[in-house]
Amino acid sequence: MIEQGKRFFIFGHRGAAGHAPENTLSSISAAERLGVDGVEVDVQLVQNKLLVFHDDTVDRMTDGTGLLSHFSFEGARSLRIAGGEKIPTLEEVFSTLSPNTVLNIELKGVETASGTAKFVAENLSSRFLVSSFHPEELRKFRSLAPKAAIGVLFEEKFDDGINLARELRAYSMHVSMKQLSREIVSRTHTEGYKLYVYTANEEDEIQYVYNLGADGVFSDYPERVIDILHTLGVN
Repeated sequence: MIEQGKRFFIFGHRGAAGHAPENTLSSISAAERLGVDGVEVDVQLVQNKLLVFHDDTVDRMTDGTGLLSHFSFEGARSLRIAGGEKIPTLEEVFSTLSPNTVLNIELKGVETASGTAKFVAENLSSRFLVSSFHPEELRKFRSLAPKAAIGVLFEEKFDDGINLARELRAYSMHVSMKQLSREIVSRTHTEGYKLYVYTANEEDEIQYVYNLGADGVFSDYPERVIDILHTLGVN
C-alpha cells in the first residue's frame, strides 16, 4: 500500500509532460527534479513485454507510423521519440525513479494485467498504484495481486466507479477535472477511498481541486501545484 504522509499528493502526468515528451525517461527525470510525490505512466504489451506508451498508434509520438500492436518489441524499440529517445520499458522507468517516488501504472492496453502483476510482485514495493479504465484488466490484476493498491479510473457514471472500487478493494478513485464535484469528493471519502484528479494544469484548476478537498492531482506541470501549495502553506 502506498504511503502518503502529505495533505495533497502530486503526480507528474506521464512524467512531466509539459516539460519533456510524455512517458519518456527524460519526462520521468524532469518530474522528479520538479519535486513530485509520484509519477503516472501508461503501459502496453508488445510481445509479452511492457512498454511505456499511451497511444494505440505510434504516429503522434515517434518517427514511425501504424499501430503499436503491429510492431515487434525490437521494432517498437527502434522507433525514436522527439529528442532521440526510445520508448522505455516499465523496468527502465522504475529503475529511473528515486526510492521514495510512487509509480502509478495505468493499464492502457489490453492484456497488461498479468505482466504488471508479475512486475509488482518481483519488485516487492509498496510504491505502486495500478489504475485503468478497463474493469476486466483491473479484475484480472486484483486476482493476481490481492494486496496491491488499485486506482479506479472513471469518466462518466460515478456509481459504477464506486461499485468497482468496492469489488476490487481499491485504494483510490481517479476522476477527471470536468466531472469533479464536491459531492464526488464527499462520497469518495465516505466510502474510504482517496480521490485523485486528472489532469489539472492551470492555476485555477489546481486551486479548485484543492479547495474541494481532493487528495491529490495529476499535472503536466507539477511545479505549478507545488507553488500553489507553498503559497497556501500546505505539505
